[in-house]
Amino acid sequence: MPQTLTPVQTRALFLSALLLFVLPFILVDFPYVDDNWRIQLENGPEWRQQGRVLTEVFYRLLTFSGSTLNLFPLPLLIACAAATWALTDLARHCFGAPRPTQCLALLPLWFSPFWLGNLTYQYDGPTMALSLVAVIYAAIFRSRHTVLALLVPAALLAAAVAFYQVALNVFVGLCCLEFIRAVQRREAPAQALRLVLRQGLQLLLGCALYFLTAYQLMATTRHAGVGGQVLPELWHRLGEVLQSVGLLVTPGNLWLWWLFGGLAAIGYGLGGLTYARAYGRRALLPLLLYGATLPVLAACVAGITLLFSDFILEARTLMGLAVILTLALLLAHDLLERLQPRLTWLLVLPVLWMLSLAYAYGQVLSAQKTFERGFVQELHHDLSSLPELRPLKRLLWTGGPLEVAWLPLAQKTFEQVPVLPFILGLSPGNFMIAERLLDLGVIDDADSDSCTQRVAVPGAATRLVDNRFYDIWAVGEDGCIIMKPQRPWVPFE
Repeated sequence: MPQTLTPVQTRALFLSALLLFVLPFILVDFPYVDDNWRIQLENGPEWRQQGRVLTEVFYRLLTFSGSTLNLFPLPLLIACAAATWALTDLARHCFGAPRPTQCLALLPLWFSPFWLGNLTYQYDGPTMALSLVAVIYAAIFRSRHTVLALLVPAALLAAAVAFYQVALNVFVGLCCLEFIRAVQRREAPAQALRLVLRQGLQLLLGCALYFLTAYQLMATTRHAGVGGQVLPELWHRLGEVLQSVGLLVTPGNLWLWWLFGGLAAIGYGLGGLTYARAYGRRALLPLLLYGATLPVLAACVAGITLLFSDFILEARTLMGLAVILTLALLLAHDLLERLQPRLTWLLVLPVLWMLSLAYAYGQVLSAQKTFERGFVQELHHDLSSLPELRPLKRLLWTGGPLEVAWLPLAQKTFEQVPVLPFILGLSPGNFMIAERLLDLGVIDDADSDSCTQRVAVPGAATRLVDNRFYDIWAVGEDGCIIMKPQRPWVPFE
């Protein structure tokens, strides 16, 4: 392979890497949470009412209908192709004619561990990827005309947010990354400050465009302000985010974090010192902004979700971590290149770690798919064959406590890689059993929430089925299906 890559070679490299990363999702083909009821073509205006109108437009155009036909993995493959073009253009923007190791440094934008949580969704994942594509182009767009230099990125940013609001965090992170690289390249202070001003105007215009368009279609209060005591609540939420990020560090990869974290810190510090020596007092304001990029990047891990009244801490909302990982690899790459160009191939190690995490996660998804399929078959058999259940007019699904113990096939994996349960989002709502039993009339609605309370009343309910995984109780004319808590799996000695 030549020292530098042509545009075609760069695209081939990125496309191969992206397809390799999403291969576990394609192979397991596991509809996850919201996917289950969207497959039933029951998705009404939810995306539009959540301010994600372009997601609805994307599927209306792709399915040539007004419904959410299941076309997986076609949307994901389209997203991979679009992301390939975006990453290629980003590499050319940053490096001109990039080398393979420089391309490796950009892969965390797609290989980020928390990005697995986004790709788990067969419907939302591809459009979240398109939001990433839009913010990349918004960050790298350049024009000699001031109006175009402001309006085109603003429109791209508004489009990205109309796909997925959390993409705003990635845009702010990429702006910080662009400014850090400007200081590393020792651009003139006036030029660096103009960059910050232009990025700030693009951000404001993009948010204004989104507010005037897609935001007007929202019909939910989920994105309202924090309310109450803002600062204590924000600190609490930041602490939860930090704990979630800390799950990525294990005894097996601690050396990798120390190595590349140390290289990135040294590269960051040397960049600031070199800039100060080059411009003296004129470098004061750019260096203050240079130092401010670190807390801004840290806040961008969760970003705007920290301000939501309904704060949901899930892997899919932590898209901003991808920019931090990318910055770390870029700084480490530049430092290693100064020491010895061949050392830049060390970047294969963190990329390989992220890729191995994706395949371990694919095995976990396979374990959950296997369990759910067996669970549904047992429940389907009981509901269709037991005569004592036939007089019941309604069958209510109540879910139940869902813990790691439900997936014994993945138990050891969870112990070695504790971030995987967080990425998978193990919670009662994420076992979508009722949607797979619609043919038998099982429903999951507001009445189901009170089912457990009704069963707990002495003498009010009669247990009709005592299964290893669930009980079926008769409460009046209703049948309540309640999952049982499972003991932790203990391997045979």
